[in-house]
Amino acid sequence: MENKSKSQSTFAYIALTALKLLVICAFIATLVAAVNFITKDRIAYNQKMNTASALSDIYSSDGMVFSVSEDGGFKITDESGNPLGSCENADADLDSDVDAVYIIKDENGEVFGYCVETSPMGFKDEIDLLVAVNPDFTIKDVKVISLSETKGIGDKIRERTFLDKFKGRKEGFSQSTSELKSIIISGATRTSEPVTIAIDNALAQIGKMFGEVALG
Repeated sequence: MENKSKSQSTFAYIALTALKLLVICAFIATLVAAVNFITKDRIAYNQKMNTASALSDIYSSDGMVFSVSEDGGFKITDESGNPLGSCENADADLDSDVDAVYIIKDENGEVFGYCVETSPMGFKDEIDLLVAVNPDFTIKDVKVISLSETKGIGDKIRERTFLDKFKGRKEGFSQSTSELKSIIISGATRTSEPVTIAIDNALAQIGKMFGEVALG
């Protein structure tokens, strides 16, 4: 009888402990969900601001300043705030490694260029890139928006000596072994190689979406 009483007491203790843990886990899950709900808009806005800053750097020589518009898109002005054109989000099915595609048009509605947001996996984490493409489907420039690669190794992809290697290139350059080897950074292959391939894939995305339009 005593053993039965102890068994029931142990079971009750375990059940109570399990219930307490369940309540704590539910509370933590609710708290995390609430924090994510509150901060997701701010995170998305900050990401937009970083993209706008990168676009402004790329097109500074063209006198273009990019900023986040009230509808969550981008607007283009000169340094005095006068409208210079538009930056439209292309509403289309994107390849798995492409996050967004933008069409940049001048004041007359003519295509001035394209931009692709892509986030290949580096050595440690995803790397956010912005690839600017000319109307003739060559690369205008590449900007690294964010990364968390190893300092002094993987983060060398931020350097202009690496990024300038892509200027003027056409789709398919990463498919050549010799071209790929001439671009990637020795000692940082696991960061620079996926970045190089992602940049080439960005060109492929633009060609797929707008190639026939340009040829027509």
